[in-house]
Amino acid sequence: MKLEKANGSSQTENNRVKNSRLVRRFQTEPLFEFGAQDFDKLLKESSDIKFALEEALAESESRLLEQKDLLEQTHDAIFTWKLGDGVISWNKNAERLYGFTEAEVLGEEIYERLKTVYPVSFDDYIAKLRRENRWEGELRQTTRDGKQIFVESRQVVSQTLDGEFIVLETSRDITTRKSSEERILQQASLLDKAQDAILVCDLNHRIIFWNKGAERVYGWEAAEVLGREIGAAIGEVDNTVIEKASEVLKQKDEWLKETAHYTKDKRKITVVSRWTLVRNEIGQPDYFLVINTDITNLKQAEEQLYRAQRMESIGTLAGGIAHDLNNVLSPILMSVEMLQNDELIDENGEPWLSIIRENTERGASLIKQVLTFARGAEGERINVQLRHLVKDLIKVLGETLPKTITVKFNVAPELETISGDPTQIHQVLMNLSVNARDAMPDGGRLTITAQNVTLDENYAQVNIEAHAGKYILFEVKDTGTGMSPEIVNRIFDPFFTTKEVGKGTGLGLSTALSIVKSHGGFINTYSEPNRGTRFSVYLPANENEDSQTETAAQNTPFPIGSGELILIVDDEKNIRGVTSAMLEKYGYQTLTAANGAEALAIYKQNTEKIQLVLTDMAMPVMDGATLICALQKLKPQPKIISASGLTSGYKTDYNADAFLTKPFTAEKLLKTLAEILRK
Repeated sequence: MKLEKANGSSQTENNRVKNSRLVRRFQTEPLFEFGAQDFDKLLKESSDIKFALEEALAESESRLLEQKDLLEQTHDAIFTWKLGDGVISWNKNAERLYGFTEAEVLGEEIYERLKTVYPVSFDDYIAKLRRENRWEGELRQTTRDGKQIFVESRQVVSQTLDGEFIVLETSRDITTRKSSEERILQQASLLDKAQDAILVCDLNHRIIFWNKGAERVYGWEAAEVLGREIGAAIGEVDNTVIEKASEVLKQKDEWLKETAHYTKDKRKITVVSRWTLVRNEIGQPDYFLVINTDITNLKQAEEQLYRAQRMESIGTLAGGIAHDLNNVLSPILMSVEMLQNDELIDENGEPWLSIIRENTERGASLIKQVLTFARGAEGERINVQLRHLVKDLIKVLGETLPKTITVKFNVAPELETISGDPTQIHQVLMNLSVNARDAMPDGGRLTITAQNVTLDENYAQVNIEAHAGKYILFEVKDTGTGMSPEIVNRIFDPFFTTKEVGKGTGLGLSTALSIVKSHGGFINTYSEPNRGTRFSVYLPANENEDSQTETAAQNTPFPIGSGELILIVDDEKNIRGVTSAMLEKYGYQTLTAANGAEALAIYKQNTEKIQLVLTDMAMPVMDGATLICALQKLKPQPKIISASGLTSGYKTDYNADAFLTKPFTAEKLLKTLAEILRK
């Protein structure tokens, strides 16, 4: 059967060739050239031609039907249209996609019926179609029921013999894909809004997604890191953390770690890194989702808080010890002063008294630093122009620093004033300068600057001790040995020092910090080994220019009393004895009491005689604060001087007329007594 079919096909092909020749002959040879005897033959040949034409037409229609059936088997909408004459053909998928039947669109301009929106202007679209005979792109169209869809369109143009253009258009519905892409873009946009660094890498740790947060955190743009290993982008040089994460993710799909990374500009940051192993629909590992949160500023604030808590705890302990030491030194210091003024002491004893006084004052100075650190610096606040203090400091440094150290300074001409204690501020400047000197044993450059600055809310959020507003920025920079980060974190701890035994106590910087904090300021420190150190001191600028201006203390001789009766109240026997002896030597009468209760009983018996009460604040049975309140009930506005080894504002809090910090000298006590009694 196959052979017969083949032979039949061969015969049909021969007839087709023969008939084709007859058709060409009929078209080219004139009829009159045929004789009458050929007429019958011609009729027979004409019949053959007609049969051949009908057979060819039937075959052509069969092929068209086969092609049309083939087009119907596809999932795409396929149709043809002619410019100016509209749709020529329209397959079933076009009907299903757009909702229009073939009869409804034949002869119509399809782009008008479907309200097609092109990615370019219609004129540019037609021009490209004519120029290149093809066009591809995404279109937005409207179906019969008014639904907007997106299609991927491919159009091919063929030209007829009469010069008309016929377009074969294939459209594939991509609405679902387009919606998914838009959702992905929206999600990616949301990811870019996140402050965290969000990145995705494949199972070989090569980056395939890098959001804007990652660009902000690490400094690398997405184009610079896509395809690279994650370790190179986040500064994991040895890949230790990445390998650890991979091992953990083999057991469970989550891993979290606080670690150090490096940015594009080699800046070290601290991040919390969260790794998640994402699996595909069949449960196989697909890729890693990594979310890194930059907590560098948070860690710095945390360290500042821990440091403040540590300083507060140590300060409480140091304050208690210093209080007791002051009570020990007070009678020694006053006794030495009395002996030095005693004519019975010969010249052989004077050097020993000088040694005792010098070391007592040295101990008192050391304790004062401890107290300043422990309780914060206090004192009378006046308007201080830092420019004057810097000039005095430069003069002192020029006379005391080694010649191998060059001092440079730059102070802004319009520097604002601050409200503070000039002596304490000068101590801060001196402590920082001495610290810089010690950091340059082989010489170097010391630079001191002062300028006006304004801190905004953003800066205040980073530094927990700062507040938005105007400050005076005082900086001390040296080119010395510098410090490691570990040392920098401890330099303000009291009694911590890197100096040799006997070369420093470690109280200088802690005292400076305490003074600055008591003035409402703060200190920032930056240092690198072998590259020097910079201390930046921020002190709030004074907003009240009408405050008391700086005054210099005047030295006056010891004032002498006129027999006034002074009640001395202190729980330390030696302090009572020495103070009483000194006051009596300089013209006063004295009564003594060991605590507040005893003092109150004595005062009731001698209310009209006692002209002033000198009382300690920390005593057993009844303390100084309670005594003062009781005295004020017995007599209106009694004259009171409070004293303590702790520097607290008792005058303000308990209405004392003056406050003395132990250990005080005879000069300080006598001048204060004279001043209060004259009121």
